[in-house]
Amino acid sequence: MSILQAKDLKKEFNNNIVFEHLNLKIEKHEKIGIVGPNGVGKSTLIKILANKLTADSGKITTSTNLKVAYLAQDALLNSENSIYEEMKQVFKDIIEIRNQAQILEKEISKLPKNDPKIPNLLLEYDKLTAQFEEEEGYEIDAKIRKILNGFNFPESRYQETITKLSGGEKSRLALAKILLQQPDLLFLDEPTNHLDLNTLIWLEDYLKSYHNALVIVSHDQYFLNEVTTKTLAFHHGNFKSYSGNYSFYLKESQKQDNELKKHFTEQQREIKKLTTFVEKNITRASTTKRAQSKRKQLEKMEIMTQPVGPDKTIHLNFPQVKRTGNIVLTTDNLAIGYDQNTLIDKISFKVKIGERVAIIGPNGRGKSTLVKTLIGQIPPVFGNYHFGSNVELGYYDQGFKQLQQNKKVIDQFWDKFPNLEKEEVLHKLASVLLTGDVLQLKVNQLSGGQKARLALIILIEQKANVLILDEPTNHLDIDSKEVLEKALIKFNGTVIFVSHDRFFINEIADKVIDLTLQGSTTYLGNWDYYYAKTHQLEKSKQTNKIKPKINNQNKSQSSPNLSSSLSFNEQKRLRKLKKESSNYEEIINKNEKQLALLQAEAAKPENGYNLEKLNDLTNEIEKTEKIIDDAMNVWEEISEEIEQFNQQHL
Repeated sequence: MSILQAKDLKKEFNNNIVFEHLNLKIEKHEKIGIVGPNGVGKSTLIKILANKLTADSGKITTSTNLKVAYLAQDALLNSENSIYEEMKQVFKDIIEIRNQAQILEKEISKLPKNDPKIPNLLLEYDKLTAQFEEEEGYEIDAKIRKILNGFNFPESRYQETITKLSGGEKSRLALAKILLQQPDLLFLDEPTNHLDLNTLIWLEDYLKSYHNALVIVSHDQYFLNEVTTKTLAFHHGNFKSYSGNYSFYLKESQKQDNELKKHFTEQQREIKKLTTFVEKNITRASTTKRAQSKRKQLEKMEIMTQPVGPDKTIHLNFPQVKRTGNIVLTTDNLAIGYDQNTLIDKISFKVKIGERVAIIGPNGRGKSTLVKTLIGQIPPVFGNYHFGSNVELGYYDQGFKQLQQNKKVIDQFWDKFPNLEKEEVLHKLASVLLTGDVLQLKVNQLSGGQKARLALIILIEQKANVLILDEPTNHLDIDSKEVLEKALIKFNGTVIFVSHDRFFINEIADKVIDLTLQGSTTYLGNWDYYYAKTHQLEKSKQTNKIKPKINNQNKSQSSPNLSSSLSFNEQKRLRKLKKESSNYEEIINKNEKQLALLQAEAAKPENGYNLEKLNDLTNEIEKTEKIIDDAMNVWEEISEEIEQFNQQHL
């Protein structure tokens, strides 16, 4: 069932057409990824679909009472409220129902027991409480906690004022709040930009089970593959739909491109053959009729247009650089931080010549601080680090602080390399799609993607043999990231990089350094290797946990006469607790049955050799165990409170 249809949409800016004749449908429960190079109109399109921007022409129709929500890629949550109070605003209508019920409670409690108004008031009270329950009012706190914990806001931070948070934290909260709204159709523009790897993995799991329609613009291939089931692509100047995730789109579009080229080539061969025959035989009396027939065949032929070549993309090529010593970098019990305040210590690792080393860890753990320490921007708190012989550092700063914002683009590059001829300068800038009027813009007028490409071409021209990169893919589209990946793989120097892009880490890294509260841990592999290793460890910990058994006796936990000894408010609270306890018991029992089925399936001999299926089953088992553990913790808290009622009124 279509919940949104767009027909013949057109949008242009400053007389430049962004897109036209664009048609699409969004079905209920679909999870859609929108992909394409920077500047083709992805963000513009979802703003139009979300009614945040008007199309120049075309029509959009939606189903009745469709609830739509949109989150921009640079969205920040600004509020004077505490974190928890701001999240509660999502449920203000439901909370108002509870407030009305509480007003009735007070009114009833003030009336004599035999007052004739009480029956009608109780009837109204029951309606409100039933509506509150139907709207899942008793689950508001659990929903808020689940989202906030997923976005790395523990209970200890719930009362912090939002205005005092960092920009990245405000962005995460904006995403958290919009997810709590559970709209029928949710548009997300680059939702992964400010997330660390742990939060990103949590968000993937959450969105995979999201029951409403979802449309995502993203350059994160890993994320798109995990979450989306349909792809809408700006491909070769056209807008096409593909019934699969990003990897499916890549294969299918390549297949279609190859088929198109094949048919075009065959038709051109046929046209040439017919044209040659006509030219040779049209004037001969004996063959003129056949030539005329062939000419008519040519005239009736629907000529294919030549297939469009690859979308414009950047070209990067790191030069061959001089050799360093075998040991490029050594850190020994290094502690990093600011103003002698330690952020993280016990950092010890080695980097050898030619290695590609990924530095990962949660937001705020010190990844960028470590990088700035290594390049000498800030001093270490204590401990040592040492670069080997013949090392020449090249640094990419995700904040572009190495660029002078008031300089023109061409001057920013040429001033760094004054010995280059103008033709060389223009050629090198053109290789990263910086041409024409863009060259006369000031750096602060560039988009994030343009700044990233300028910083990269400057880095290449420095000809450093050790590259230290801080989030180099943040502002690059997928095509540009792939070009950078290939260039770094060919690079004959050493690369140390910070990234939260798992696809990029997988392609580049042969070593992962994980920054933890205990220091640094080194893994000799890429992202998939690191994730498998850490997941095995986490699974082992979960297996060794002793789980309490559920005692399905909540209804018998109170004595038969308990209700009569409780006040009206206490009775209400006890009813709520029992209801919540019953709900969590159901969740636990349901998932324990599911866990048993999954474990039995994983134990089958035929699955022992099917690594893909075994991996899927392992992931499902871990998710199910997590659901059980979370529900068990809440159930125990509820059970303790019910037991307190029992003890107090025995």
